Amino acid sequence: MVSASSLFAQSKNSTPEAEKAFTKKFPTAVATKWAKEKKNEYEVEFTLNNKKGSANFSGTGEWLETELEIPLSALPDNVKNGFTTS
Repeated sequence: MVSASSLFAQSKNSTPEAEKAFTKKFPTAVATKWAKEKKNEYEVEFTLNNKKGSANFSGTGEWLETELEIPLSALPDNVKNGFTTS
């Protein structure tokens, strides 16, 4: 079985260590794109539970950050109100 993330490694947009760390941290996510962010930082765009997200890993596989899309309707009312009044 070939994972989607391993296919992207062939284009030098990730490292095997970063891909392994991604798979360990997000075992049910589907990687859609890998990109080199900085000298030793790689970003993967993915889908998890029908939501889009991205995560950054170092070339050695250290997790750096994750961003997930959250619908406005999922936020607490006071946060939604803050958006509408700002």
